[in-house]
Formats: sequence, C-alpha cells, structure tokens
Amino acid sequence: MANNLTILRRTAAQILAAATLEQFPSTSLVGGSGSHLGFHYDFIFPFPFHKDFLPLLEEKMRGIVKKNCKMDLKEMVPKNAAAFFEHRNQYHLADKAFDCQDSLVSIFQMQDFYDLVNPSFLQHSGEVSSFKLLDYKMLADDTVRIYGTAFFDKELLKEYLKKLKSYPEINHIILGKEMDFFSSYEDGLWKWHPKGAQVRAFLLDWWKKEHVNQNFKFPFTPAVTTKEELLKAHCEFAPRVAEVVYLRRFCPEDELAGMFSARGETQDIAHIFCGHGDLVHECISSLQFITKISKILTFEWQIVLCAGKGRRNASWKKAREALESALKHCQFECECDDEAFVGLGPRLELRIQDGLGRFWSGPYVEIECVGMTLIRSMFGSIERIVALLIEQGRGMLPIWLAPEQIRVFAISRNAEQFVAECVDYLTHLQLRVGVDSSSEQKLGARLHRALIEKVPYCIFIGDREKNLKMVTVRAHGSTRDEQMSLDELAQKLKLGMID
Repeated sequence: MANNLTILRRTAAQILAAATLEQFPSTSLVGGSGSHLGFHYDFIFPFPFHKDFLPLLEEKMRGIVKKNCKMDLKEMVPKNAAAFFEHRNQYHLADKAFDCQDSLVSIFQMQDFYDLVNPSFLQHSGEVSSFKLLDYKMLADDTVRIYGTAFFDKELLKEYLKKLKSYPEINHIILGKEMDFFSSYEDGLWKWHPKGAQVRAFLLDWWKKEHVNQNFKFPFTPAVTTKEELLKAHCEFAPRVAEVVYLRRFCPEDELAGMFSARGETQDIAHIFCGHGDLVHECISSLQFITKISKILTFEWQIVLCAGKGRRNASWKKAREALESALKHCQFECECDDEAFVGLGPRLELRIQDGLGRFWSGPYVEIECVGMTLIRSMFGSIERIVALLIEQGRGMLPIWLAPEQIRVFAISRNAEQFVAECVDYLTHLQLRVGVDSSSEQKLGARLHRALIEKVPYCIFIGDREKNLKMVTVRAHGSTRDEQMSLDELAQKLKLGMID
C-alpha cells in the first residue's frame, strides 16, 4: 500500500498542475512530487498568489477527476523535450529537460496537458477520488509550492484531516521544544538539549548492552560519511561488528519533517559477516531481534520488503530469498515497496506510525549482496525513534526512558529534612529525581510546569507526610492523589523498567 500511495499522490500532483494551468493559463510549471507525506507542485504565477485560490483549484481538480482522463507516459530525447516545452512556453521544464544527463526523459500526457516527470503514475484521473489541498508556501524566486494529500479511501482522508487538526497537541517538534529535548540547529539539522541527550544516551546504552550480549566488537571509525565506507572499514573486525555513527544525508526541502526526516541522523549499524552458509539463520535471528525491540518500545509497525525495482541478478535474488525465508519462519506478513531506495541490497524494514498515521522507516535488516553480509539496525535513526516515541505517548516516554522520573515538591519548610531523606532513598535506587522547593510560585504553577515537561510522577511532601513517613503521589495526567510509602512508590516505578 505504501508503494501505491506514493503513485496515487504523484498522480494527484499532476492533476493539480493540469487544473492550475486550466484555471491560470499563463502559469509556469516548475515541478512536483508525491510521497508518503503527501504531494506538492511548484508554480510561478504571473500575479500574487492568495490562499482563496486553493478551493478554486481543488474544484478544478475534481472536474478533471470526474472526466476520468487517460494518462500516458512518452519518452523523448532531452534536446527534443526541451524544444517541445519551449514551444509551449514552459521554460522551466525546457531548462530541466535540456540539463538532463539521461539518454531519454519521460513526458506525462493527460489530454492537452504535458509535464516532465519521473514515472510511474495511475492510468486514469478518475482513480484519484479522495484528495485535499492543504496549504501553500512561498519559496525562492517567486515560486509557490501548493501542498495536498490523497488517499484511496474517503474515510482514510477524513480520518487524516481530523488528526491534522489536533496534530499540534502531539507534534514532536512542538512537544520536544516544550519538554526542552531538542531544537532546530540549522536548516534540516537538530541539536539535542541535555534532557533529550540523556534519553538518547539511555537508548544507546541499551543498544550497547544488547550487542555485548551477542558478542559484537565495537570499533570507532571517525569521519565516516556513508554506509558503504563503514562496511569497508568493518571488514577487518569480522564476524560481528557494531558501531553508532552520525551520517549527513541529502534530503530535499520538501521531504524535511522535523526529526522524522532531517539532513543528519544517528544510526546504529551492525555487520554480520556470515557469507552464504548462515545467511538465513542470521536473517531469522535479526528479524526476531528488531521486532522484539519494537515491541518493548510499544510501537505499532508493519514490515515492508524493499527489494528494488528491476533487480534480477543471482546474488540479489539469493539475498531476497533469504529475507523471505526469515519472514516465513517467523510467520510475519509483509508488504512490498519496489520504489523505496535500496543501496547495498534488499532490505526488510519496520515502518512505524506517527501521530498523523504516516509510516516511517525504523529498525531494519539488510543484505549486502556482493559478500552476503547482513546489515542490521536496532533503531534505524535515533532521532526518528525518539520523535516517534514522543508522538506515540503525546510526550510521555516509557518510565525507564524519562530523564526525570520523579519530581519532589517540598510544600513545607518543616519537612525539608524528610524531603532530603526521600530524595536520597530514591536516588540510591537509581531512580532519576528532581526537586522543586521553590517558594516564589504557587503550587499550581509549579505543577503546571511539571505537566508541560511530562514528568511521570510528582510527589508532595509537607508536614502531614513528614509525620506519617509517607508521600503523596500524583501520576502524570491524573487528578487523583495516592498516599504510599517510599517502598511502595519504588516498586510501582520498577514495574515500568526494562532489565
């Protein structure tokens, strides 16, 4: 479905372009695209664009859909394509065709509408029945980018639009800032604040522990820029090598999506140099491993086989068969995505839903075809995993990952000694404790700050608690207080920990 959804949205982008030219014939086409995020098309209008144009263009799109126009793809030599678009006064498309280094370019045709594209598309406009134009953005050089989304099912579109309205409440970019976890560093890059860096460290410590138990070696390879370079560097440490690397990546502006899709990400990459002999066995154990991790993180996921379109050589086929054997052994269903980028070989990846229902690549098992080396990642991208965790829990992380698990509120000066005893006791149990003894703000304002920062438990200690040697506990999101001993509180927290 992920593969088909991309094609659907790519087609919707073409219908948008055709509708825009029909409504505003003097508009210059720049280009568009479709993906799991939605679709967009870039235009240069001969007049200022206004948001009120969006419903007008949407209505024009519906007219094209209703006509059920046939869609065709033709191939041309770039020089001829450039002349063709120049004749139609589409000079941006003419320049793109002229600069193309391929021997042939693809031309999209729908009645008298033509565009320079990358295939593939649906066959008729009537197949794009459920869509919505969402917004527009001014880019450089007076370019206007119009955004939209499309689904095969009207109910899915309604559900998405409903989620979109409430998305600011769970958007990891907004929550991450409120929780003081991370912030935008520069265009497409993110920096971790101390609290967020602590969560990152917890995950990587867990990763290290898991791989120590599986007898991996841990080299450090500075200045690695690609996965290919890392594989080459790891060969001398065979058979089991693992490393965490920060990779810069090319990411077009329209694909940037906070920490879900950035221009740099931290990846954990393990190489198992198993050759042909143990390949299926290692695929099975690695698939079991990454699905176990995702279950611990309580993600909902789907498995997708990314095999690459047109790959037919013997080693590629053998690698794909090994992954399919692992799926069969583990009794997992999977979808196929022939359009996803694959580099060294076919890949099984777990795709995880965000707060809008979009799926993102997470942990994966990949096979490098030349040497039949298995490549495995426990998280995929650390940045993306943390962002997904934030949206999944509306900011609430699993208790074992929370940088501050308990915040103690001292509500009486007479109880300061008991507060100190409680903090020492809980800290000794390796629980992460913060103390709020401020007397400058009212308790309600102090509690509100803890709520915004998503502290899992708040405990209150005043004269009554000091006398009873108990604490008053309130879980995040609850309005009900419980009195309990420190031992009971510690036991309650330990239930949410992982070994």
